[in-house]
Amino acid sequence: MMTEEKLKGWKQLMADYPWFDCEGCYRLPAYSEFMPSPLIGRKPLGEIDSAIFSEDDLYGYKITEMEEEYELHPGIGHIGHQIMTNIIRLGKGQTEHHIHGHGGKNLTGNPYWPDELKSVAGKLTHERFVTLLPMMLSRTQDDKGRVTWTFFGNSIHDPEETFWKGFYRSPSEELPGIEIDGFFNKLLNGAYSEKTGKGISLLKAGLRILPVSGKSNLPSWTRDLTVTDSFAFRTIKYLLTFRPFKDLPPEVKDLYISGKLALIPFPGSLVFWGMPNYNKLKKAFPPAGQIPLHNLVARNRGINTLRVTQAGWFHEPHPDNEKHQINEELVINSYHRTHRWEKIHRYQDELNQNVQKVKIAKAFFSTDTDSLGLYDKPLARNCQIWS
Repeated sequence: MMTEEKLKGWKQLMADYPWFDCEGCYRLPAYSEFMPSPLIGRKPLGEIDSAIFSEDDLYGYKITEMEEEYELHPGIGHIGHQIMTNIIRLGKGQTEHHIHGHGGKNLTGNPYWPDELKSVAGKLTHERFVTLLPMMLSRTQDDKGRVTWTFFGNSIHDPEETFWKGFYRSPSEELPGIEIDGFFNKLLNGAYSEKTGKGISLLKAGLRILPVSGKSNLPSWTRDLTVTDSFAFRTIKYLLTFRPFKDLPPEVKDLYISGKLALIPFPGSLVFWGMPNYNKLKKAFPPAGQIPLHNLVARNRGINTLRVTQAGWFHEPHPDNEKHQINEELVINSYHRTHRWEKIHRYQDELNQNVQKVKIAKAFFSTDTDSLGLYDKPLARNCQIWS
């Protein structure tokens, strides 16, 4: 058997198969208690699923045409619209509750939104709000056993690292130049009406790349475009960087604020990686890093969308009526409860049906007969809860 160190790509997921070949190694969870993750790529009895994994592409994950047509393509557009609405409000200096958080704590000390950038919000008439957001998606199983693509929020990894990995087919194989040029030509033309291609290279168009640090692992084709802090930034038009605005060279800040330089992506769109409380929580529970972006998207389950689970704050008054400082705009105190026995189509929006809407605390914890009924067991085990 190959050792785990020699396995590459998806084969690492299959290491030590069969994992269940011992007493107590393969449990059958009761679906009435907790919906388990779907079994993808290989079932307990069977071979590797060739519809997902193949020997000639160890780092690829195949997606069906149906998934692309009915879930991923329209779904990313659907959640993208909600995200961009909030980001643009932030950039225009308007109050955006889900980004600011309770008392604005999400942006206090956030290196991606320092006071010098906040003070000019709404005054940057040249800003096109180009956003490059690495997101977390996964296939999950809902209460009816249907496996669909689900949105979990922003990537828990650094945005620069995640973005540049998208230009590789494997750790050692970069995408072909025609795909790279196509991406950047579409970006510059769509956002800035900059004509590239047909003899006009990204270099001639005035695009440069400023890494977060000298240790950034950029593709080889970026070598001629990469610059350092001492570069004469006044000679270019576009700067692609994921560095926090607080840490940018003074010349870059001045040129951007004066409208003489476009920053890609919009600096404020990266605030989700700089929120102090979530970063603190992330140290103990890494998936918490997904929450900032997840909070911007409403719960969803329907045709032409991704599945989005409910996330947000709920508030239970203190028994002695103690007052707490909360932002009412962020509070979601109710939950649409769905059931596995509902007769609806796979891509039908079950949240628009005649669904029971209950108080969140009651759905989470209540064991009263009226709350439980026949199917409504407490949902606390299906949730992650923090104070």
